[in-house]
Amino acid sequence: MNTKTSPTFDIPCALVLGLVLLLAPFIGGGGGVIGDGTLAIFALAAGIVLVWSRGSARPVAFRPFAAFVAILALSSVVTASIHATIADTLYFAGCAAAAIVASSVLRSEKSLSVAISTLAGIGFALGVFAAVEYHSQGGSWRVFTTFQSPGFFGGYLTLLIPVTFAALLGARSRMWAVLFALSLALQAHSLLLTGTRVALAASALGVVVLLALGLWQRAVKKEQVLRFVIALVLVAGAAYLAKAPTEARISGPAAQAQAHSGSFRIATWKGTASIIKANPILGTGAGTFDLVFPKYRIAGPTKMAHDSYLQIASDSGVFALLALAAAFVGLITGGFRSFRGSASPLLTCGIIGALAAALVRNTLDSDIYNAAIGFTFWILAGLAAAQSANSRVLLLKPWSKYLITVVLLGMIALQYSFVLGQSRYDSAESAMRDGRWDAAVSLYSSAAAVDPLRADHQLRLGQLLAASSDGDREMLDTGLGHIRRAIELEPTRAKHQISLGRILVDKGDVSRAVDAYRQALVVDPHATPAMLALARLLKGKSSDEMYARLVTEESSPAETLKGVPEAVNPDFAWARYYFGEKYLREGDKSAAARQFKLAIERLERRKSYQTYVTAMQSVGLLDPADEATLDKLLSDCKSGLKAADNSRHILPEGR
Repeated sequence: MNTKTSPTFDIPCALVLGLVLLLAPFIGGGGGVIGDGTLAIFALAAGIVLVWSRGSARPVAFRPFAAFVAILALSSVVTASIHATIADTLYFAGCAAAAIVASSVLRSEKSLSVAISTLAGIGFALGVFAAVEYHSQGGSWRVFTTFQSPGFFGGYLTLLIPVTFAALLGARSRMWAVLFALSLALQAHSLLLTGTRVALAASALGVVVLLALGLWQRAVKKEQVLRFVIALVLVAGAAYLAKAPTEARISGPAAQAQAHSGSFRIATWKGTASIIKANPILGTGAGTFDLVFPKYRIAGPTKMAHDSYLQIASDSGVFALLALAAAFVGLITGGFRSFRGSASPLLTCGIIGALAAALVRNTLDSDIYNAAIGFTFWILAGLAAAQSANSRVLLLKPWSKYLITVVLLGMIALQYSFVLGQSRYDSAESAMRDGRWDAAVSLYSSAAAVDPLRADHQLRLGQLLAASSDGDREMLDTGLGHIRRAIELEPTRAKHQISLGRILVDKGDVSRAVDAYRQALVVDPHATPAMLALARLLKGKSSDEMYARLVTEESSPAETLKGVPEAVNPDFAWARYYFGEKYLREGDKSAAARQFKLAIERLERRKSYQTYVTAMQSVGLLDPADEATLDKLLSDCKSGLKAADNSRHILPEGR
């Protein structure tokens, strides 16, 4: 192993990477623009420092990473959202910079030990958070701590468990062995509390790879065997105490609700494959999966492809995926070369085991798109490559240093504008909740000015201006202009057209509202809010046909195969109520009762998922006024059912 002692800027670079590694799960796990952008800025800044360093080792896989980022940027010529493509390019550029810098500066045994110890410490802290969270909820609650979902938390633990296991086996003192053992037990406890079955299997695979490589390198001695047995006992005990969430998803009611999870993923992959087939070279634009997928989807809605490799190919084309694969192979090859003469072979085995586990899990989820997982994954890959004996020094010509610096500074400036725009947007949302309308308008305007390519900023500003115009035609036109700008920026996102339609209805322009809703159904044939709005606006046979389309949609795989069964769509209940009333007026009480019962069943099932409903309300995704309207609909359906003379004898079996 190369043990250079005094490179010019290696220590500052290593400290920045250490900061990224430390902050990643706490500010990047939630999936927000501010946290993700901050991590990317740090990583890109470390890249600039490395460029001007004297005596640093030559980094690994620079060319394939550069090709990958270039392809992402090039996909902007075909993108469905220029902002999404720039944001995705900046995110992966940050990940690439983190891997490249790690492969250059984290070359000492001390760097390796500090990085692994940092991850083990993070695992300990998250384990405590998970235990506290579960204790406050209990039952079959699935913990997610600082992450946006239990699945992503499980994916992060998939990276931590093999390296912590390796640290335990290779610890040089009993005190450190005890600390690593406690961290490992807490991580295993947390993993079971996530209820994420794939992460559980992938973590086990990572440990198996660690042990197989350790045996191959003859790094597993008698002391390691004893520690392994002790670790298994601790993990088994921790798993037993945390078995409820995972057990519920295997054999309880939750298992029945998730029985179609495999079918949902397969249907999602088929839809994603259709995108790739239609756009094989540059995809639909980096970061645009959720914008394009609705037109191709077979099963329920999703923002991710549940397969990182398919998602990269659909977003940016197959060549982008090949370039990223080449970069990873270049890094991991260095890791395998590092075994010979390494002072800490078990730690390298643990890293490779963690990477193998993550690679497998990414075939079933889009983990690499979560910043906490993505940055940790690529730093670990760079760390593995850094352990190989590489005596070549980084030598760049002055012009190339300036060129790379300008490019990276431009990326940092763009990323900062996105972070600043999101910060002001969040402040505007807070002002809206507090009823400070003038402040909200000012902050939304500022967000749109700082980050003018973000469609959400334009949309929210337009909605607020249009809704509060109160006869002020100029303000209304300005608001509508911002909404139309959002549509121009993201022409395939149905929610923008739906928002335009709602504003036009409120202002009495029904004809143009109908056009907006119809366009929403062009870009998303499964957009039930647009169907319901059209059914209410159209007259006679056209209205009946749109309500009938809703009923047909209810029994389609797009509704019956969902990643989140608790997300019960109430739009179909309106269609059932409509036909119930219609049949009741026509005297067909049997058919009317069937429709009312189906509506009641859907609305009551939605209310039964109270935890989900409460969670959605807490993040502002459910409007209390809408909930009151649905409660009124439920009451009306029950009244309609009572009015049907023979309702007690009718079962909800026909659609």
